[in-house]
Formats: sequence, C-alpha cells, structure tokens
Amino acid sequence: MLPFVAWGPLYRRDFAPDRSRLTGLLWGLALWLYAYHVFVVSARGFLRLLRGRNGWGGTGPVATEV
Repeated sequence: MLPFVAWGPLYRRDFAPDRSRLTGLLWGLALWLYAYHVFVVSARGFLRLLRGRNGWGGTGPVATEV
C-alpha cells in the first residue's frame, strides 16, 4: 500500500506544488484504491475463466458463436 500512497505526495511535490499536502495524500489514497480494485477484479476474472464461466449470463444458459 505504501508505494501507491507515497506516489501522491511525491507527485504533488514535483508537479503540483500549488496543491496542499492533504490533496497529495488523497491522490495517493485514490491511486491505491484504484490499483486494489484492478487486482481484485483481475483475480476474480481469472478464476471465472478457470471455472469455465466466461460468458455474460449470470445463472442461465449463455449464447455462444458456432
């Protein structure tokens, strides 16, 4: 988590010094949340592929191309 959160203050220091330190910290937290979301969704998608559930349907039959 720390490398993602540290990005915000470092970015603020180098490219947006007119912004507050709190804004830099919030940017870092937002980046961490976004990256965490991508990790969770990617892992879930990979598990769905392994289980053979690769269609858009929830519980019913899924249309496929022939």
